[in-house]
Amino acid sequence: MIAAPGSGKTFMAVERFGVLRFNHHEHDHRGIAAVSFARSASDELLMRIRRRWGAQAVRWPNRVSTFDELHRSVLRHLLGRGLLTWPNHHINLQVKDSWGRTPGSASRVGRGRPWLTIDIDDGKICIVERTEGRRPGVVFVKRKLYEEQLGAGICTHDEVRAALAAALGADQAEIRQAICSFLGTSYSHLVVDEIYDLNELDLELLCACDDAGVGLSMLGDPWQTIYEFRGSRPDLVKSFAEDRKFVKHEVIGSHRYKSEEMQDLATRLVEGGTFSIRAAEPGRIPTVLLARRWSPLWDQTELPVIPGGCGRLDQSSPNSAAFVLLLNEVTTDLFDIAVTGFGEAQIALRWDGDRGALREAREALVSGGTPGDIWELLHALESSGREWPAPKATAVHHLERLITVLNGGQGPILGLSVHQAKGLQWPHVDVLDPAQAYVNYQLNQESAEDRLLYVALTRAERSVRLRPMHFGYRWNYRPPGS
Repeated sequence: MIAAPGSGKTFMAVERFGVLRFNHHEHDHRGIAAVSFARSASDELLMRIRRRWGAQAVRWPNRVSTFDELHRSVLRHLLGRGLLTWPNHHINLQVKDSWGRTPGSASRVGRGRPWLTIDIDDGKICIVERTEGRRPGVVFVKRKLYEEQLGAGICTHDEVRAALAAALGADQAEIRQAICSFLGTSYSHLVVDEIYDLNELDLELLCACDDAGVGLSMLGDPWQTIYEFRGSRPDLVKSFAEDRKFVKHEVIGSHRYKSEEMQDLATRLVEGGTFSIRAAEPGRIPTVLLARRWSPLWDQTELPVIPGGCGRLDQSSPNSAAFVLLLNEVTTDLFDIAVTGFGEAQIALRWDGDRGALREAREALVSGGTPGDIWELLHALESSGREWPAPKATAVHHLERLITVLNGGQGPILGLSVHQAKGLQWPHVDVLDPAQAYVNYQLNQESAEDRLLYVALTRAERSVRLRPMHFGYRWNYRPPGS
């Protein structure tokens, strides 16, 4: 199902799940699974399925999960069958989101320098060096320290994906048959959300599902493919759907747009026609401000913006990680939005979940506390009592900006990256862009920058405007028809 923005894609995924669960497959011993690319998307699916169909809809063997969790269960099956062997014969792995703050890990590796990952040699997990391909944000460069983690049964989702990719790439019929058998006996149907964000490994698992007779319902929008940096392959998704002869449905209508302006813009964007976007009028206060990267949001002085992330803030620094936790406290309180990087910051700081120090720092933000007072309060987040280094300049700048906005007397405005805003909507949206306006502009679906702009422009229910910026990035302008 190819669904336009605001057409009710999540609603349709929820309905499809329930109909399959309680009608077509009610007496099947296998489960119905709904899977999505991002954790936030799967959490939203789970919440809405429970609300619509009740908690019994997702009781075992039914599930709602990310593809990472599906990968993990497949790898565990292969380890349990003895088709793959983890160091020290571990089967139940402790899988982290990131190696952040793990002793021996590094977030900065010089260009061209190798980092360590895993491969398979005769069915056994082994350590190899890589210098090319996508490098995770935090890696190991010393073999002994990496071996210690793997030997203790600890890894990240990157290792899980690497192991499965190597297993499937080894061309071993027994492994592929075991994967097909596991999926075919576990699930009768998969409902796949955001299908165009999937990578090669995700699609390999869908091929295995199809080969095993597992039903597939896939929903997405090729215009909203914006995760190439994580390996998404919309071209392979299209080929997969065509080769496997899926029935295609297009849902063009939208329930999101509540003004003639936005209805006309959405129609032009979906049809690939030309469109125009005006600059923000003087005095305009949007509901949310969007940008391609985080840094322009932190330097925005026209509006009282509180960004929902910090971009390249070095979370290996305890001060920086602590600031991310504090920022999350603010954004969840004011906007019910979790900060990007919250999980990594929690791991980096080894935070135990006690929010006492965060509440005190939050209170200090709005009661005249100085930056020094707030950093001191944040130090209590780590129970070891060790001395922290001085905060990095970027973290200092962000904290000062946060204090200024919260004490400025104006209601704060949420600032998000376009990636974080995907799937969400607000009444009035402004987009940071060096262009003063777009006149008779036309988007190209093959351009990653144009797809990002498409997502940004389709978040608004009533109006969208451009807010000029004078540094940073620009969308790639290309005259219509060129």
